[in-house]
Amino acid sequence: MTTFKSCLYILVIGLVVATCVAQEPTKVTLSGTVIDPNKAVVPHAQITIKPVCQCSDCPDPQSCTCCPNQVAVVTDDAGNFRVSVIPGTYRVRAEVRGFKPQELTVTVNTQAEQHVRIQMQ
Repeated sequence: MTTFKSCLYILVIGLVVATCVAQEPTKVTLSGTVIDPNKAVVPHAQITIKPVCQCSDCPDPQSCTCCPNQVAVVTDDAGNFRVSVIPGTYRVRAEVRGFKPQELTVTVNTQAEQHVRIQMQ
């Protein structure tokens, strides 16, 4: 009987772990390149990636727990950035000295990496 209980405990723990792992959202890659009006890359631009929340149950969508937090990165020397996000819709904002901030809305799905090109003005 003790062996049966041990096996049952192991089975229950395995199911709990599998359920927790299954509930982790799948992450996908959102990448981009920042360019200037002459199509030259813009290194060291500040990139802010903020989710567009659509939580109908939340009085304040920006603080909604079903939406991921915003992410901030800086472009590399080649003007590129890359982050992992859960599928959804995001506002991607680029800021760099000497240019007006630029913002675009991007929908990321689970099919493939989403690449955006942000042209500074």
